[in-house]
Amino acid sequence: MSVRTLFLVVFRPQSAAPPHWGLFIPDQPLIIQQFNHATPGKLIHIDGIPGVGFRPCASRGYVPARGRTAMHPFFIGQLAGQHVINGVPGSKGITAIDIIEDLAFKLPAMGSDPVMCQNWAQSVVQMLISKSILRPSPQIQMVFESARRGPF
Repeated sequence: MSVRTLFLVVFRPQSAAPPHWGLFIPDQPLIIQQFNHATPGKLIHIDGIPGVGFRPCASRGYVPARGRTAMHPFFIGQLAGQHVINGVPGSKGITAIDIIEDLAFKLPAMGSDPVMCQNWAQSVVQMLISKSILRPSPQIQMVFESARRGPF
């Protein structure tokens, strides 16, 4: 059985806004905590425009090195490969193609709170733990605390 790695990714803000958070799963199994900005993967995050609305989405085949904003990865844990489908590279969707996306998309992006994406990402991780897709670990809470403190 293959193992996939889950990262919390924190995008550095371009203004005084709080950092944007998302979850990143590399397309290939990685050695624990190894992260390469050139490795494509799935970015699951909140997308939208203030005043118009926000929603969870998945950017498949996302390459962090090609992103417009620098990001900082935090190792969260490992998932059984059977739970992750890579999808078509370069596709962006709001229709789930695997259990991870399905659970993430069921958690609505509510309101226009500037830290909504942070709370949402943390809720997705808790949902993965509650469904036994991700093992609980004290390290996970430490990751969230470190990510909230910054700076990046």
